[in-house]
Amino acid sequence: MNQDIDKRTGDIIGAVMVRISKRRLAKARFMVVFHVAMFAGTIAAFIPVMNYAADRASQSGFAEYASLVFSDWGYVVSSWRSLLLSMAESAPILSAAALLSIILIFVYSLRGTFKDVSAMRQAMSIS
Repeated sequence: MNQDIDKRTGDIIGAVMVRISKRRLAKARFMVVFHVAMFAGTIAAFIPVMNYAADRASQSGFAEYASLVFSDWGYVVSSWRSLLLSMAESAPILSAAALLSIILIFVYSLRGTFKDVSAMRQAMSIS
């Protein structure tokens, strides 16, 4: 009788472990698809955001102020406060923030994809 209980308990534990393994594999597959879609979206959004940032940087005059740092060091030393204020006023903050957010989302999705592929491989090796 004890053997019957042990046999049934072993079957139940094995069945539960298989179900847990299948659930982990399904979750890992879903997360891989999610992160790959996010990765593709950031790649698709990078070019337009980069063009927007370059357009705003050229329209704002920030490049002219930044070039003064390298071309006329005497002016920079003598009136560095006004130059810094002018650069701060003309900096394309919105486009820089958009570009930075796209880059951060890209890195996050790439990290998540690698992590989830690793979890998926572990779940596949267990089952």
